[in-house]
Amino acid sequence: MRKFFLILIISILFISVYAQKNDEYRYIGVKIFLNNNISFPSTDNNYVLIHSPYGDLLKENNEIFAYTPGGGLSVVYNYDLKNNKAGLIFGIDVQNYGFTNYYKSKENNFKITDQYRTLQIGIPVFLKIGTANIYKNQAYATVGIQFNQFFMTQNLQKVSWTAEKYIGNVPKEVTKKSSISAMLGFNYNVYFVNFQLLSNNFVNPKYTTRTSEGNVKPFQHVNIMNNLYMQIGVNIPLTRWLTARNWGAEKVRRFFTRTE
Repeated sequence: MRKFFLILIISILFISVYAQKNDEYRYIGVKIFLNNNISFPSTDNNYVLIHSPYGDLLKENNEIFAYTPGGGLSVVYNYDLKNNKAGLIFGIDVQNYGFTNYYKSKENNFKITDQYRTLQIGIPVFLKIGTANIYKNQAYATVGIQFNQFFMTQNLQKVSWTAEKYIGNVPKEVTKKSSISAMLGFNYNVYFVNFQLLSNNFVNPKYTTRTSEGNVKPFQHVNIMNNLYMQIGVNIPLTRWLTARNWGAEKVRRFFTRTE
C-alpha cells in the first residue's frame, strides 16, 4: 500500500512539472468517461440462496446478460515523439465500476439484483501509435497496461418483495486488493474508446467458506466477462490545439492551466 501511494505521489509531481512545457510534444490531458460492463451469467450453481419471505429458496439466472454502468476520470501526460507517429501516455486514473447478476427463485418467482462495485485508483502506461501528425489530428491507437488498487468494495442488492435496498461493505477476505489491466483503445479528436481487461477481479472467485453442505465457493460464478470493461468518453488535450477546434474546449483548457 505504501509503495503504491509513493508511486502515485511521484507520478503527480512528474506530471505537474513536465506539463508546464505544454508544447505539441509534451502536454497534459484530462479524460472523463463512462465505464461499461456487460456480463453473461454463469450456468453453474454458486450456492447463493434467495432469502425470501418464505425462507431460503434456490435461485436461477433471470437475464441473458447484465449491463452495469460506472464512471471515471484520468489525468494523463502525453510525450509524443518528434516523428509525429508515436508517443507515450502515463498518468493517474480513478474509476468506479462493477458487475451485476439478476436472479429469480425457482419457486414463487421472487427476483433479486445482486451487484458488486469498487473504487479503483490506477497508474496507466500507454503506447500511442498513429499514421501521421498525431498531435494535429489527435487520431491514434493506444495499447498499454495499468496497475490498479481497489478500495471500498461494496455489495448492493435489490429484491422484488420490498422497496428497501441493501448496501454493505464486502469483507476483506472476499476481495482482491490489486490487479493489472491490459488496455487497448482508439482516440479521435476529443473522443476515445478503450477496452480494459483485468487480470483478476476485485471479488475473489476462489474464496472458500464452510457450510452445512461442506466447503463451497460462493463467488465461483465470477468469470472473465466480469473483468472486461469498455470506457467511452472525452479526452481533452490541454494545449493550444483546442483553440482552432473549439472555443468552449479552449476555455476549459485555460481553466485548468491558468496561473495567478
